[in-house]
Amino acid sequence: MKKNLNFFILLAFVLLMAAPLKAEEAKEANDLEDESQFEDIEDTSLDIQGRSLRGNLWEYDKGPEKNSDFLKIFTSLPNYRAIGRSVIGEERYRWHWGPVFYRGRLGENEVKILVIGQEGAQDEALARHTFTGGTGTHMQALLNFLGVNRSYLFVNTFIYSIRGQYQDKKLPGAIEGDLWMAQDLQSPIVQTRHRLLNEILKRNQESLKVIVAVGGGAKDTLQTWIKSKGGVCRQAGVVESCDSSVLKEDLVVMGVAHPGMSGQAKNDAERKQILDMLRGSFQKASNRVATKLSQNSEWLPLDEEAWRSPVVERQAEDGETYATFEKSYKYHSSPIPHRDFAFGTNARLGSGGTVSNRTTDQRSIKIFSAKGHYNEKVRWHTPDGSSFKDSGYIDEEGDLPYEPPRNNPNAYDQGPGEAWARLLMGQEKGFEWPDFNELGVTFDKSFGTGPIFRGRPSEARFVILADQESQDDMFTTRALSGDGGQKLQHLLLKAGITRSYVIIRTLPVDTLDLSEREVRRVSGHDQVQKVRNKILSELLSQNDVKVILTVGPLAQEALEKFKTKNLPVFHLKSVKDPDAAQNWTEVLKRLSNVDYEKDEKADFKFSYNKREFKNTRLQINRHDLPFGTPRWMGTSGSLASRAQDDTELYQMTMPLWAAKLRAPKLSREEFQSLKDGGWTK
Repeated sequence: MKKNLNFFILLAFVLLMAAPLKAEEAKEANDLEDESQFEDIEDTSLDIQGRSLRGNLWEYDKGPEKNSDFLKIFTSLPNYRAIGRSVIGEERYRWHWGPVFYRGRLGENEVKILVIGQEGAQDEALARHTFTGGTGTHMQALLNFLGVNRSYLFVNTFIYSIRGQYQDKKLPGAIEGDLWMAQDLQSPIVQTRHRLLNEILKRNQESLKVIVAVGGGAKDTLQTWIKSKGGVCRQAGVVESCDSSVLKEDLVVMGVAHPGMSGQAKNDAERKQILDMLRGSFQKASNRVATKLSQNSEWLPLDEEAWRSPVVERQAEDGETYATFEKSYKYHSSPIPHRDFAFGTNARLGSGGTVSNRTTDQRSIKIFSAKGHYNEKVRWHTPDGSSFKDSGYIDEEGDLPYEPPRNNPNAYDQGPGEAWARLLMGQEKGFEWPDFNELGVTFDKSFGTGPIFRGRPSEARFVILADQESQDDMFTTRALSGDGGQKLQHLLLKAGITRSYVIIRTLPVDTLDLSEREVRRVSGHDQVQKVRNKILSELLSQNDVKVILTVGPLAQEALEKFKTKNLPVFHLKSVKDPDAAQNWTEVLKRLSNVDYEKDEKADFKFSYNKREFKNTRLQINRHDLPFGTPRWMGTSGSLASRAQDDTELYQMTMPLWAAKLRAPKLSREEFQSLKDGGWTK
């Protein structure tokens, strides 16, 4: 395609200005996919006072405020797929698992340090938060060292991950094409990113003190933003050469080399050279902060419970003095706090380094336990999911199956609240979950016990205790989200209940590989019963509960050991039971005799057909799933699986119907931007 002359002049200028930096920048790993070779010089999970750097298990990120400007930006993204195809001529972005927006604080004056990266990889796709894998844990360590363990925000150049390298020389057109998409002011991607950055700046005028760009692409991004505000950058690729006062007075901007570089080393000698360079880059960045603090000790206040080494002056080899921290920076990683992730997020994510890998067709992402290994070769049963017709997916105008809802952007769950979170995670004194591995469960404890609930524990008229029916919950972070949950969603709709329910899993860990007898022994353990009964008791005392449902045999047995206060109780058979359709029809009819307020009109006359029951489902309520969940999740039956010959790996797979979707057409405005840029006729 013909490009306009102005763009080539701009490209030539940028390449010329960046030439002195190319030797170093060429080493920077722009593709975050390969972080498997991270090895830290120091790896710690505790702060100087011995507290966990992950914080409390019950802490979580509730997502952006509903109806907020952040939410409006996140749910009005440009058409990445069509833009990439128009510019490059093929799919440029990994779209299957959707966009990844941020990690950190979105409130008013809550951000002291803004970190800008290039894109997310597979860990970020699973966590639905940026900077989750190896690069994220290395940057977390730097922020902790600077005394900022909470007041930060991470965002990226691209909200969708790119395929291959940024400006990949092996991909025709990627050098100039990626530059236009990522840095040209006509690019819809840049325009949306600037809306986001401007909103961050507006909300943090008092608190923001530092902006860090990670890697070459992010340095370009920061310079583009500064120049869009009228600022001058004296040297391309060197953000320290920019006039940052156009953003905010008293603001330090700095760049660091990309930690992913260490995974690109071809041998030990090259790896040592890269690690030495990374140490120097991070030390230089910390010295810039120390210099500013030496001029004003109150410039960057410590976060609560954070620690920072005192600032001292030292003498360089040339005799010049410089400010630094008394304790030199050691290049290392730190785990990411639980408060940065949605409630129920798999505990492996953010624990340190990359913990997942993606399949070549992009549909599946595998996560491995602390005992597993990156890119391990194992046998899988990979589900394709149902057809679109039987998926239960409700197509709404403007929505894309691989993005969170656009039509109803407020349709997401902000979590159960702190009190419920403590109890559900087994963190109330006397009501701690036992060590399930000691009870015979093979599910590794490094995965955590997160996906135990779904729904509204403070607004429930129906309380549902359900046996696990799939491994989807590990990925959705919410209980009963696979095929059984989608069938239950259908029954609740027929009962007129679309919001006023809460679902509690009989057990908070995966036991599908165990026999029913083995699971019964775990479920009947005294401490398990104690915690579960406490949860049920609180639900009944805090809600005007009208109905209790159980799903599956173990849930029914568990409820028999609990005082239900004479409430009507109905037992649903497991969806895998051959008599499930008949049983569910009978329960639905019996519900018609119970007096309760309906969310919607009920249809008690509906009858489940045994032949059709297999393909009867309704998508999981979007209000039940955390922010950022792609719409294909919670549809199409059970989509997760466990490795057949290795208990340490799990994967989730996009349904085939969604993977076959074509890119939507460009909007009129996007088409005009591409036309003005010379990328389309």
